[in-house]
Amino acid sequence: MEMMKRIYLYIARSVFLFLFMWQFCFPTGQALAEATIETEKLSVNSQSAILIDSRSGDVLYEKNSDEEMAPASITKIVTGIIALEVNRENEQVTVSRNARQTDGTRIFLAEGEQKSLKF
Repeated sequence: MEMMKRIYLYIARSVFLFLFMWQFCFPTGQALAEATIETEKLSVNSQSAILIDSRSGDVLYEKNSDEEMAPASITKIVTGIIALEVNRENEQVTVSRNARQTDGTRIFLAEGEQKSLKF
């Protein structure tokens, strides 16, 4: 009986040691990202772009990121969706001077005009 207990403990320790050491055999995603060497430049088919890490805020890629441009259609759609999710249906929103004077948009509303988010 004592011999079986020793064998069982030996196997249990071996498995534990194996599993413990296994984690050091493969790098994590963070280690892979840090170890990656840039081999070629990324090519983006747009006038400007920026990619930001959502956790750290680090800029991972940028192309003409300081250039002022009109927001893309997807940006406008996402902004509308967020406005609908955050505000109540019967809530009134007021058109600001900034929204009215922003280049690249045509909202056809006057500054100070109030609209409901109800559609």
